[in-house]
Amino acid sequence: MSILVLIYILNYIDRNNAAAARLRGFEEDLHLEGQQFNTILSVLYIGYTLMQVPSNMYLDKIGKPSIYLPTCMVIWGLISVLTGQFQHLSVE
Repeated sequence: MSILVLIYILNYIDRNNAAAARLRGFEEDLHLEGQQFNTILSVLYIGYTLMQVPSNMYLDKIGKPSIYLPTCMVIWGLISVLTGQFQHLSVE
């Protein structure tokens, strides 16, 4: 049960990280203007919402949350780490 509490806490921190990033200059670093930050958050939360149903269906199919949840956390952590490795991304 303690691993589920840890996953919940990390999920909460991950979702609230956007507000903390905004306070630390996220918009200025990415040169966002107007409603662009809100659009980014909307896309993030729409993705969360849309993927919850297929994720739960897949979890029901395999029937092993003890394997599925840690695997999802490792994959998400890997994506987050790799995303953090990009310093300059120029789109022209």
